[in-house]
Order: sequence, then structure tokens, then C-alpha cells
Amino acid sequence: MKPEITKKMYLLAKEVIKEYESVNIKPIKKPVQNKLELQFTFTNVLKKDVFDQWLNYRIEIKRPIKARTTLIRLADKFEKESLEKCKFVVSASISNQYQGLFWDNYKEQNSKTELSASDKLKQSLGL
Repeated sequence: MKPEITKKMYLLAKEVIKEYESVNIKPIKKPVQNKLELQFTFTNVLKKDVFDQWLNYRIEIKRPIKARTTLIRLADKFEKESLEKCKFVVSASISNQYQGLFWDNYKEQNSKTELSASDKLKQSLGL
């Protein structure tokens, strides 16, 4: 090979390397898994699924729960509340893109619903 061609190839390769470095291509990062092992057993498997759904959502939004104490207290809260309430709170928080759970937003469905004034009047008139 002629020395001119090798020099051109070398310069071309050097330019390509500079371009690559200037673009600063970063490798794709895998989502960070919650490294804390929760040693808590749920009595209801469905509650565990809802709990895992919440933890996975937190990882997706890049706000994983890092403290072991937080995970344990959250698991206790899930265990104490009803399945319906857990599902509602997690679903509402995810759909509203919240970073936390708002347990007070849940209103239990009572079998005796309170009637409005107009409904009471209609009922008393037999309508």
C-alpha cells in the first residue's frame, strides 16, 4: 500500500472516532430494580400483586422506594386496608401520575347511601 492511502485512512478513522466521541452516545440503562428484599408475607396474594404494581410504577417513574422502613410500613398499610381500597388508591395514584398514595381520597361504598334533599322529597311524595 502506498503511504498516502494509509495516512488518509488513518485520518479518516481519527475523524470518525472524534465524531463518535462528540455525539457522546450513552448506553441504554435498564430500569433500576428495587434492591431491598421485602421480608413481609401478605395474607392475600391479590394485595401482594397491587403492592408490586405500585413498586413497579415507582421504578418506572424513576422514584423507587429505597428505605427498608418505608417498604415495611407501606406493606403494613396494605395489609390493614381492604383489597378494594388498596386497588382504588393505587389505581387512582397511577392514573393521576402521583408519586405517593393518598388513602384519604377513598370513600367506602356504604349500603345505605344518604339521599339528597330532592330525593327525600320525591320519596316522601311517592314518586
